[in-house]
Amino acid sequence: MKKENFPLIILALLIILLLTIGVFIVSFLPKKQETATKPPTVTIGGKIINVEVADSPEEREKGLSGRDYLGEGAGMIFVFEEKGYPTFWMKSVKFPLDMVWVNENRIVDITHNAKVEEKSSNLTIYKPKESVNYVLEVKAGFTQENNIKIGDLVELVL
Repeated sequence: MKKENFPLIILALLIILLLTIGVFIVSFLPKKQETATKPPTVTIGGKIINVEVADSPEEREKGLSGRDYLGEGAGMIFVFEEKGYPTFWMKSVKFPLDMVWVNENRIVDITHNAKVEEKSSNLTIYKPKESVNYVLEVKAGFTQENNIKIGDLVELVL
């Protein structure tokens, strides 16, 4: 080994040592946890409802029509950009529903047991008594079984 190469060799060994120490330290640092996106939910009176979100005109028009069932603790939340008096019907819905009408974070009206309608002419039209920006549809009887009533607070995680 030549004397003039000695400082370069020492420098190279120091760099390798520092890199090794750095890799060792980084391997013991806490890992950043992946932030899993939570599924959308609506919570009323401690009852959590897993919901599908209908926030486009096409999704709101289709709603739950054509489906054979709605799972336990499940529902669909209709999101409107502006408050208003949206109208709903049961066209092609195969099971009865409760409709929970929500203004901001408070229930302002409930339609209990909207029935399946066999004919698509002269459908019953449902609308809230007050202006709303959300409508939650759940299985008929859900609101009574869970003591959900007008005035209850609603927490939305969409």
